[in-house]
Amino acid sequence: MDDRDIVASWRASEGRSDPRGRCGEVGPVAWLRRTAALVAVAGLSAAGCGGAGVPVEQECMAAALYCSGNALMQCSEDGTEASLVEHCESGCLAGQCQDTDAAGDVTTGDAALDAPEGEGTKPDVALQETEAGDAAADADTGCGQCAPGAVTCVDGKFVSTCAPGPDGCGVWSEPESCHDFNPCTDDSCVEGQGCLYNNNKMLCDDQDPCTSPDVCNGGLCQPGPSQCECKQHADCAAKDDANKCNGTFKCLNYICVPDGSSAVVCPPPQSPCDEVSCVPETGLCIEKPLPSGSACDDGDDCTVDDTCNGSTCAGLPMVCESADPQCSQAYCLKGACVSTNVQGSCDDGDPETCKDKCVDGVCKGSGCGVVEGETCLDAIDLGGAGSFEADLCDYTHDLNGSPCSSIGPDVFFKVKPNSMSGYVTVDTAGSTPNTVVALRLWSEADCQSGSDFGCGGVSWGGGLGLTNYLFFSVSTTDGSCGIVKISATVVNL
Repeated sequence: MDDRDIVASWRASEGRSDPRGRCGEVGPVAWLRRTAALVAVAGLSAAGCGGAGVPVEQECMAAALYCSGNALMQCSEDGTEASLVEHCESGCLAGQCQDTDAAGDVTTGDAALDAPEGEGTKPDVALQETEAGDAAADADTGCGQCAPGAVTCVDGKFVSTCAPGPDGCGVWSEPESCHDFNPCTDDSCVEGQGCLYNNNKMLCDDQDPCTSPDVCNGGLCQPGPSQCECKQHADCAAKDDANKCNGTFKCLNYICVPDGSSAVVCPPPQSPCDEVSCVPETGLCIEKPLPSGSACDDGDDCTVDDTCNGSTCAGLPMVCESADPQCSQAYCLKGACVSTNVQGSCDDGDPETCKDKCVDGVCKGSGCGVVEGETCLDAIDLGGAGSFEADLCDYTHDLNGSPCSSIGPDVFFKVKPNSMSGYVTVDTAGSTPNTVVALRLWSEADCQSGSDFGCGGVSWGGGLGLTNYLFFSVSTTDGSCGIVKISATVVNL
């Protein structure tokens, strides 16, 4: 049996077949001798009085009523504590108060159940015989019960005390546990003495997580050496150093750690070429330039090799190259090189091709054949006004002359006046350097004579027939070739 079985069985053995569940009390010693007989005669179970199968927790069974002297007590639901229900004026027996009638006879409780036949109860012959045997066993008391003040032990762990009953005879109380819930005492019950509590030297727990090992001494749990660095923030004051930038320490899980909220946090620098630091002596933040030449980022994706010069960060422009610089323009966009195709004349570098032009970013030429502007006979006709673009590298005719000091190759064009007087303006903006325009007069014959009669535009005041053209050649003064862009306008007066 365990502790709960011992108390439950003792109470059960003292019970009667009463629908109200009342139980008489007989001495614990007699109970030990009577258990088998009572179970057989009265038909009681091991649960008995107090409710079948109710667990016992240390000192009493959950929610059970029991007597402590003349006090009617009730156990808590978890069986670990009890509370007073009622003080019984006529005595307490088997978990209920006893009542008396006008004659002073007990009318409730086990005394009523033991009344003579015909007075409200039916005698239990087998139980009476068993009780008679108990009375003989306890004959030294003179009352068939016990001497008031006597104590006895049950299973060496529970104590029962003999208290005066209503008839002057002693009545055994329900067994009570000797357990005092103190881990530093060894609890026992000694026959004739009652509960004894001997101090031990066992390990224990003083509920302080920082002490270990805790050991019992003098019936108390004595703390062991402290194993913690701190218990509160003030314990970490000794950890603080002279560096005002570090802040203070705090206690976290019994360990001193830096308190991040008290540390100095400096703002970011205003320039990528500056650095900000905290001065330990003052706890103040200062900003100063990085050494010149330090790597930095100027924030421009299209610069490379960014470096610091004082507090200024600057880089070199990213170099982007086109596959054909004549027909595409390469540049940086968001840190990457891209290119845009351009239109217009170009030079593919092949003397066997003419009228080279940009196509999808590439300079492409075509077969020469008869090239417009190659000779005076094929001069480009601009009428009264017009423009053209050509590559001198596509032409081979060379009419050297003065006063324009032109050196071929030449490209020829003509304009058509519509009055007897007027002038012509010629614009070469955007042409290759050293471009020069020479007047070749007003006939194909004069044009092919090889002489130039003026540079740039020309004016006239008479003698020019309405059917005549004015011829011009375009070349350079150094004999180089390249793109020429010509615009000419006839102003008739």
